[in-house]
Amino acid sequence: RLAGKEVDSGSFYNPEVSYDGKTVYFSHTGSTRHRWSWTPDTTWNIFRLDLPTETEAALLTQLTDSSYNDFDVCELPSGRLVFASERRGGFIRCFTENAGLRVTTSVLHTMKPDGTDIYPLSFFETSEWRPSVDNNGMLLYTRWDYTDRENCLGSTYWTCFPDGRNPRSPHGNYPQPWFTFEDNTHGDHRWGSCPDAPSGLPMTELQFRAIPDSHRLIFTAAPHHGETFGSLCMLDLRLPDDNHMARIRRLTPYFPFPESEAPGRGQYCYGSPWPISEDLYL
Repeated sequence: RLAGKEVDSGSFYNPEVSYDGKTVYFSHTGSTRHRWSWTPDTTWNIFRLDLPTETEAALLTQLTDSSYNDFDVCELPSGRLVFASERRGGFIRCFTENAGLRVTTSVLHTMKPDGTDIYPLSFFETSEWRPSVDNNGMLLYTRWDYTDRENCLGSTYWTCFPDGRNPRSPHGNYPQPWFTFEDNTHGDHRWGSCPDAPSGLPMTELQFRAIPDSHRLIFTAAPHHGETFGSLCMLDLRLPDDNHMARIRRLTPYFPFPESEAPGRGQYCYGSPWPISEDLYL
């Protein structure tokens, strides 16, 4: 639809560099403001920018073009792309159509680097975001798994094979299930105000990336209600799990976890961490 046109307005999101450094993938929408409207002009679509060389000019190619939001794209070691998309269909369970908030769900999809052969990797009922690839070639992502519990909990670290097989939640999905308490009324201890919890837990864990030459991961501790910013953390799955903070190291300890340790839904300081090493991050 946009072939031959300049893509010089609208909004651009989440650029990702290919493994060989020659290509940048990103999402773009021609609209800067819309509400509950899904058309090709208002949704996010994925583009590929082949960077200029000494002999060739830069080449911009539109890979998806639909009334579904396609975003959070990254390259797999196989050369295929994985991204979050609403193509599978479905809406989150918090609202109904009568409430006027028909919030669509997004799950992991894959396609060839030319935008063909699109199909879902996941059929989960609620949303998944921000896939990346770890140092073993596994997919890392965040899944909003609030089945059979309070709706704000369970947006944490998940992993699966690049083809979507064997999705697992190795950390933080059920820190303290309700049945572990005698009165069966406690929450799962993400809130820092719990009497026997010395601190809160991240309400939402987003933007996971593997740290080069390390088994550790970096991520953003973000609010459930709010933007994808917050306090930065490091996750070490090799440490024993105490159902609380044993595996999590705060990289910005002077900034509390949004919503579970600090009130409000405003903008927070940190987001989109990119690790260079265990001691240096962009």
